Amino acid sequence: MSDSKLRDWLEIAGILAVVASLVFVGLENRRSSRVAFEEAIVSDYGTMIAVEEVVVDNADVRLRGCRAEALEPIDNVFRCGLN
Repeated sequence: MSDSKLRDWLEIAGILAVVASLVFVGLENRRSSRVAFEEAIVSDYGTMIAVEEVVVDNADVRLRGCRAEALEPIDNVFRCGLN
């Protein structure tokens, strides 16, 4: 095999290696983006659950506020935050 033929085959092998590495990087980037998106969704659910827990834990304060009963200053803060 002549030097020019060998050089041509090596260039083709190099091009294929570059294309394969770009495909791998693209797939890895896609996977990484999907994982980050799913982690953000899980975090958002955690925040919503925490807010719901605060609402449930202070339901009596909200009810007293809706009935226009006298509230302690700290209860007033909770009631205003729950609206």
